[in-house]
Amino acid sequence: MLATEYSTDVVAAPERFELFEDITAGSHLRNRLRSDDREDFRARVRVVDLGELQLSALSFPHLEIARTAKLVRQSDPEVYMINCILGGQGSLSQAGRDTALGAGDLVVLDSSRSFDAHRRAVRDQWSQLTLQLPHRLLPLPEKAVRDLLAVPICGRGGMGGCSPAGSPTSTRGPAS
Repeated sequence: MLATEYSTDVVAAPERFELFEDITAGSHLRNRLRSDDREDFRARVRVVDLGELQLSALSFPHLEIARTAKLVRQSDPEVYMINCILGGQGSLSQAGRDTALGAGDLVVLDSSRSFDAHRRAVRDQWSQLTLQLPHRLLPLPEKAVRDLLAVPICGRGGMGGCSPAGSPTSTRGPAS
């Protein structure tokens, strides 16, 4: 197991966003990034190599991510990404589905499909965890994959904890 940590604090403020782009292009995916905090983008990335799996923790303030069809064609590691939102809020669009995300939510993405994500996280705190696993380790039919993408799994309670609308699920047992 190899763990590597990166921080944008190692360069001057105007160079931080570009450094983050380079780090995430190498550790995750090549994406088009934008941020309201570009002038002094303070971020951290911790990557743990688990053989064929990769677990990473990311900390950033505001980020807009676009993975275009062109970027997919240029470079596709063919991985699923299971993201756990640790703080803040955001939205995600993939496979024709638009999803709002909040702290505690899990969501699955596919690197082989374009997507758009908008995240506003809590400054100086871990923003999300991402587990990347190759498609071949989870050989699912195309329809099953499509049905899983960008569907939030609420993690604010046991067994998902929320109804699809985001409200807590009932804890009552069957009617007597």
